[in-house]
Amino acid sequence: MGNSQTKTRGVSTNESFKRYKAYGKCHTCKRFNTNVAWCQLCDPKNLISQFESAGGSGDKVIDDFLEDLWIHTEEYEKIVEWIPFERFEKVQEIGKGGFSYVYSATWVDGLRKLKSLEADAEQTRTGPSVVALKSITKSDNLTIEFLKEFRHQYYNCIKNMLGKYFAFYGITYHPTRKEYIQQYEEEEADDDTLQIHPEAIYICRVMNLGNLNEIGVEDENAEDENAEDENADYEE
Repeated sequence: MGNSQTKTRGVSTNESFKRYKAYGKCHTCKRFNTNVAWCQLCDPKNLISQFESAGGSGDKVIDDFLEDLWIHTEEYEKIVEWIPFERFEKVQEIGKGGFSYVYSATWVDGLRKLKSLEADAEQTRTGPSVVALKSITKSDNLTIEFLKEFRHQYYNCIKNMLGKYFAFYGITYHPTRKEYIQQYEEEEADDDTLQIHPEAIYICRVMNLGNLNEIGVEDENAEDENAEDENADYEE
């Protein structure tokens, strides 16, 4: 296979990735996966196609930002999602300060989880999960430098899954308050977790979504991941 290029919403991706027999085969292209239950070529494309078919977020800047992230996502469980607000239940305000509010809610679909880590692994979800939502109110007052700091926090939280008590999972939109909201997982569903570990709600930085296109998203590992090996343990 040659190093042909494909473009999605202006994002160019190389179609040559290191693939491993141990990860099983992609249901779409029928080639070995690049990670457990994940094909770097097909899964981001499928995710973007589903997102666009559903109408996207309603904001082009957010759409472009998320789709750039998906193109560079290397694992199923590290996807940053766009989550329609109606997928949350029992939404309750639990704190506020500065330009943000924090809510506790039940995410009906739940987190992305892998069923097995073998070649027959499947993409699944946990089902209803208690999460924390942090709203962005006066986003027009935030600076580009602040967004750059968020990008740093994004790579720490998403790529390295730092933080014992939660990880950053997605973005939603509050239909009545007109605020964008970051979504986090709470490891425990009781109030004691929030009291003992209040920092869990604030680990990731808030985003000025109106300026995301000025920051861009960098693929820090692109050079290491785009070479396809001819060894028998990889692609046939």
